Amino acid sequence: MIRVMVVEDEPPIMRVIIKFIESYGEEFKVVATAINGKKALEVLEEKEIDVVFTDIKMPVMDGLRLTEHIKEQMPEIVVVIISGFQDFQYARKALQFQVCDYLLKPISQEAITTVLKKISKDLIIKSEAKQRQQIIRFMNENHAEKLNKDTESNYAIFLICIGAFPLVPNDSMLPARDFWDRVNMDKKLSEVLLKEENSMCFNGKSTAEMVVVAEITTQERIHQVADQLMKQLKINNPLPITLVSSHHLIRLSHIGEVLKTLRTKLYVNTQLFTSQILWLEKEETQDKTRLDIKMMVETIHSAMDSSQLTNCIITTLTKFIDAGFTQLQIVTFFDNIINGQYFKNNIFNKDTSALKMDLEIAVSNATDEKALAKEIAFIMLSGNHQEEKPNEKGSTRDIAQKIEEYLKSHYQESITTNMLSKRFGFVPSYISKLFRAYKGMSPSEYLTYYRIEKSKQIMLKEPEVLCKEVATMVGFSDQHHFSKTFKKQTGMWPTEYATKKQ
Repeated sequence: MIRVMVVEDEPPIMRVIIKFIESYGEEFKVVATAINGKKALEVLEEKEIDVVFTDIKMPVMDGLRLTEHIKEQMPEIVVVIISGFQDFQYARKALQFQVCDYLLKPISQEAITTVLKKISKDLIIKSEAKQRQQIIRFMNENHAEKLNKDTESNYAIFLICIGAFPLVPNDSMLPARDFWDRVNMDKKLSEVLLKEENSMCFNGKSTAEMVVVAEITTQERIHQVADQLMKQLKINNPLPITLVSSHHLIRLSHIGEVLKTLRTKLYVNTQLFTSQILWLEKEETQDKTRLDIKMMVETIHSAMDSSQLTNCIITTLTKFIDAGFTQLQIVTFFDNIINGQYFKNNIFNKDTSALKMDLEIAVSNATDEKALAKEIAFIMLSGNHQEEKPNEKGSTRDIAQKIEEYLKSHYQESITTNMLSKRFGFVPSYISKLFRAYKGMSPSEYLTYYRIEKSKQIMLKEPEVLCKEVATMVGFSDQHHFSKTFKKQTGMWPTEYATKKQ
C-alpha cells in the first residue's frame, strides 16, 4: 500500500482529492491530512508517508516551502503540487524542487488517475532498485544484520552454473557466456514462479554463474521452483546445468554467508557433462568400488601415440563420470599424472606448472568428453614436445595474427574458446599456447584488454554516452562486470576515467 497525505486548506477541495485518490484502488490509501505546511511537517515527524499532494497557497506555511523542506529532509517522499494559480513562476519553482507533477484546479479524476499511475510505476522501480542494492550489499557480506520489519521476508537462493565450474581467472570466453547472453531469465522465471513470488537475478563470481534470489512463502516451493527452473534452463541448451540451493528459507541478511557456502558446494560437487540439482544439506555419494585407479594410470602411461592416449583418456573420463566423480576429482587425477615421477622422467621440460594451467583451462571450457580427452592428450604430449604444428594452415605466427584480427573484428560479439577452436582448426589449448607466445597473453585476456581499450576511446569521443551503454557497445552483457574489469585494468572506475579525461 502506498501511503498518501493531502495538504489543503479548503475542506471541500480536500474531500474531492481524497475521493479521487481512493477511488483509484487499494494501492493508494490517504492516511493523513493537514490544512497547511506547518501541520503537514508535524504529521511527517510522526507518520511514514510515501506521497504528498499539497496546495501551493495556504496560511502559515505554503506548499512551496513545505516542498522545499521535504526535498531537503525527506527526499524519498514523492510530492505533487496542486494550485489554482496558472502562473509559470509557481510551476518553475516547483520543478526546481523536483516535484512529481504540477496539477491545476479544478482537479479532475482523469488528472489524478494519470499522476497516480506514474507514481505507482516510479515507486515500484525505486523500490526494486533499493532492494537490489540491498541484496548486492548483503551478497558481499558474510555476517547477519538486524533488519526492520519491512525486509524480514523469507527468501530462497539458487546458484546456477552453466557448463564446468570455471577454474581460470579470466573467464570472458567460457561456453556459458553465449548461453547467458541469449537466455531471457525474467521470462524463464515468469514460467516458474507464482504471481506473488518476486525474484531478482544477479551475476555470480564467474561468467558461468547466475544467482537468483526469490521471495517464496514455503519450503516446499523451493524444491518445486528448483525442478521447474532446471527444466526451463534445459530448453535448447546443450550445456550441462548445476543448480545449488538450500532446503531452508533464509533471511535477506544471511544471503552473503549462504551464497558463499553454496559456491563451495558447487566447486566441490560439480560433475562434468552432467546436469544436477545439489542441496546444501545433502551429502553426495559416489560409486568407486568398480574403479582400479592404479590400473587406469598405468594404461595412460602405456599409450604409444596421440590417438591411443586420447582413447585411453576417453575411457577413463567415461568411467569417472559413470561413477559420479566430480570435476575437482577428475582435475586432481590428471594433475597427479602430469606431476607424477613417470611423467616428469619422460618430458624435456621439468616444470609442469604451465601444463596444470592448460589442464584447468581445458576443463573450464569442456563441452563434451571426446573434445576434453583430445585436449588433455595434447597437453600431456606437449610436455614432451609432441605437439601438433600448423602446416598448410600457415605458420604459428600467421595463425596467431589471424586470431588477433578475428578478435578485433568481433569484439562486440559473444566469443568462446570453442568457437575459436572450430574456426581455426586446433584444440583450444594449442590456440591459447600459440597466441600467448605471440601476444604474451591468452585470447580471452587479449579480448578483455581490447574491449576496455575500445571503451576508453568511446568515453573520450562521446562523453555523453552512459556507462551501461558503453558496456554493451564493447561486448559486455553486464554493466557491473564491465565496471569491475575496467577498474582492474585501468586502476579507476569508468565514471572516474570519464571525469578525469574531460
